[in-house]
Amino acid sequence: MWKVKRMNTARIIVLAIALGAGGIAAYLASGSDPAPVVSDSGPKLDTVDVLVARSDIPIGRTVTPDDLQWQTWPAATVSSSFIRRSDRGEAIAEMARLNRDAALVARRAGARAATDVTGFGLAGHLHKMMVASGAAAVLHWADLPLLDGVTRLVPEFQPGGTGRNLGWVGDALHVEGSAREAGARRALLGDPQTSGGLLVSLPPARAAAMVVELVASGHRAAVIGGVVEAGALEAEGGAVAGSVRVLDG
Repeated sequence: MWKVKRMNTARIIVLAIALGAGGIAAYLASGSDPAPVVSDSGPKLDTVDVLVARSDIPIGRTVTPDDLQWQTWPAATVSSSFIRRSDRGEAIAEMARLNRDAALVARRAGARAATDVTGFGLAGHLHKMMVASGAAAVLHWADLPLLDGVTRLVPEFQPGGTGRNLGWVGDALHVEGSAREAGARRALLGDPQTSGGLLVSLPPARAAAMVVELVASGHRAAVIGGVVEAGALEAEGGAVAGSVRVLDG
């Protein structure tokens, strides 16, 4: 367990869109499950609505709401990796949400630093912020807002950029948990977002009010950790600027 000697006044917040958009895009682009044919004749099938791509999505292309749709699917063939409308009815709208309104809220709250979480994933963008600030970050895994069910996709569907992002961050990222848990968590932290949310640092006294305002306006928002001086983490080898520690719980 990492011990934090002293935390300064900055806090980290993830705004608007939760982690997992890149992994979902990879799943949609994989085309691993052909569309079933539902016959109008014979016994009526139990069906559910699942999220599918309207057509093949080339690797590297930006996914837009027009690329996705809800489609009726035989319930007996739906695995746990499918995104169901009953579980995530706002999935398309959430992936298409702009950061404009959230950015205005962050400015009013006195944000000290911010970036959108896109191609480098949460870990990559946070690492760059910490390097530029000469600081380190401590996150709490339980506080990270994840799209419902996204952890079920990790073993099978990972964008190619995930491995490249984690390789680039390297030893600067330290994740607690069992070997299996840490592996899945690292994959989500390195997940390249097609259009991710905002990562904002601001004084803790303003963080709660900012989250309340964002949630009230329809965004998903959470305080996920804090910024500390690089030498404030007691661990083997110490902690250098740019370190990102993800605590279990």
